[in-house]
Amino acid sequence: HIAYDMSHLRNEGAGLSQVPLVMGVIMPSAIESVLFVEAAGRSDRPAGQMPDPTGSIPPRITSGRPGILIREGENAELPCTAQGYPVPQYTWYRRENNRLVPLVISNQMILVNGSLFIERTRPQDSGKYICIVNNSVGEVRVETELTVYGNLSVSLFPAQLTTESGRSATLNCSVQGYPVHSITWFKDTRHLATSNRVRLIANQVLHITSVLREDQGMYQCFVYGSLQSIQSSAQIVLSEDAPVLKYVFNRQTVQPGERFSLRCVAAGNPIPRVTWSLDSRPIPENHRVQYGDFVSIHAEVVSFVNVSSARSEDGGVYECRAQNEAGSVNHRERVDVLGPPFIRSMNNVTVVDGDSLFYHCPASGFPLPTITWSKGLGGQVTRSRLRSRKTSGSMPDSTEDPPCLWAWCMLMLLRWCDAVVWRGRRQLRCRPDHLSTAQNCEIYLKIAFEVLHEMGRY
Repeated sequence: HIAYDMSHLRNEGAGLSQVPLVMGVIMPSAIESVLFVEAAGRSDRPAGQMPDPTGSIPPRITSGRPGILIREGENAELPCTAQGYPVPQYTWYRRENNRLVPLVISNQMILVNGSLFIERTRPQDSGKYICIVNNSVGEVRVETELTVYGNLSVSLFPAQLTTESGRSATLNCSVQGYPVHSITWFKDTRHLATSNRVRLIANQVLHITSVLREDQGMYQCFVYGSLQSIQSSAQIVLSEDAPVLKYVFNRQTVQPGERFSLRCVAAGNPIPRVTWSLDSRPIPENHRVQYGDFVSIHAEVVSFVNVSSARSEDGGVYECRAQNEAGSVNHRERVDVLGPPFIRSMNNVTVVDGDSLFYHCPASGFPLPTITWSKGLGGQVTRSRLRSRKTSGSMPDSTEDPPCLWAWCMLMLLRWCDAVVWRGRRQLRCRPDHLSTAQNCEIYLKIAFEVLHEMGRY
């Protein structure tokens, strides 16, 4: 509307204390007509004469909104009203790819006194609309961004993905509704770290190449809209795998006072627990002997035993055992410490009549000592169906020519009975392979007739 101040007109005959006021109003619905409301009293102008405006006035926007958010299906009003003289004209455009495209007025889009009405809004009606107002002396515009939204919903599937190490895994974040401003992924409540192996495709698909144990966990897909933020979650689980040993220690011969270290690396799902023993007993930890483990970035357990100053009693058969709910695996190997013989204490054993018995003599020292068994105090052990295990090889630092052959035996009683067994001997041969001339040496293991008395202390 355009108002004109007529306060300069005076009432000369009515004797009123108030100054008469004549207001001129231009109505948009009647562009060429001017309606005057005249105060009581006499005017200076001749009756019926219409005053002219004092001059042209460029358009000035009086109402407009920068943004409108509306639910799908509702009617939207984009206001655009202005003042000016001559009466301004209204034209509406829509911004598409940085170009202004004139709107086509239809049954859905209606212009009323400059404002744009959109009935039954749809998602495709979202966008930026520009109202341009002009007359002969100027032009102004107002831009309104219309956002038509629908309720958001999201689903992350599969909800639980069970796979194996080394395989690929894919999670899909399916979103319904609009608008969607952003999608963010989390793993175990922390922002997901992507890499060449862990990739997001179009921000809605998570693809993991060659799944590692560290990829297990809870994944979340957060969707942010204009009025809502919602999320869905899924879990990646690795199937149970029995432990496997990826690295084991080898047989060693060390000097007294020398440092040595043993290491086993185990993998499995769940992550296995690794324990150590020496001659089938837990390793005693002290200031010289320490053991421990840690989990690598590849979800493998690295377990170790460190001996800072070797002694004869540190020799023997070391075993590392990895175990989880799916199974167990172990590795045994001997460590020899040069020095005099040493025997660890032995526990009592109770067996059932008729069962087999296997017992290892926990002796150490190197060269390996000769091991004999006796029953009671100084009595010679009787044997029945004796089996011995032997290990042969060359002493690494031997100065003998040919190098000395060494062997160790374990006593296995396979059956409790009174019996006379075969007397004879077994022949061990050594053929060194580093000599220029091949040489052989022989050692005989004698076995005598003996009678086993079943009960007693050995």
